Amino acid sequence: MRKARSLALVGAGPVSRSFLARMPAVAEHLGPVMSLSFRLASRIANALRSGFPVAGYKELDRSRVILVSLPARYLFRVVSELAAAPLDWPRKTVILCDGERDSAVLAPLAACGAATASMAPLEGFDEKRLLIEGDPAALLAARRLLAHGDVRLVVLRRHTKAAYLAGITFLTALSAPLLAAANDCFRSAGLNSRLAAQLIERL
Repeated sequence: MRKARSLALVGAGPVSRSFLARMPAVAEHLGPVMSLSFRLASRIANALRSGFPVAGYKELDRSRVILVSLPARYLFRVVSELAAAPLDWPRKTVILCDGERDSAVLAPLAACGAATASMAPLEGFDEKRLLIEGDPAALLAARRLLAHGDVRLVVLRRHTKAAYLAGITFLTALSAPLLAAANDCFRSAGLNSRLAAQLIERL
């Protein structure tokens, strides 16, 4: 019987090219890996050089934290399937690893009792800072997961990733009059003035 690991992954798409593949915590703690098929789960585990493939959602119950990294076309279906799975959700943290969607997507799992959050790299900081938003218990679990690495977490207000992304859109339009609007979006999402200014400068 395999040793239980504290971290599980439900993934599809280019997981091995995402920031997850470069997180020491994933390499150290990853256990069950589930995907759209057992074969794809095996490929992901092999590419990450960590974890082991599993065929059913019940196998995720051995882990306290579940990372979800899926293309948009699969995300809502898989979240619904997860919510219907017989897992001990009040003892689980689910972290969506997605640059566009926030933890609102995980509402069916939150309704089951899971702590939920979303996490993605902060633009312009070479994956040394990760944006995170979600409920307090999920933020605490993420901090513990990353405690021994050199990555810092930047906390957004819950369900405000749309405001952050609007700020990125204003910046990448390269129009000077939009800088103030970008700053307002970052501040409303919870970034402090110093970090907002750094982000604007780097981008």
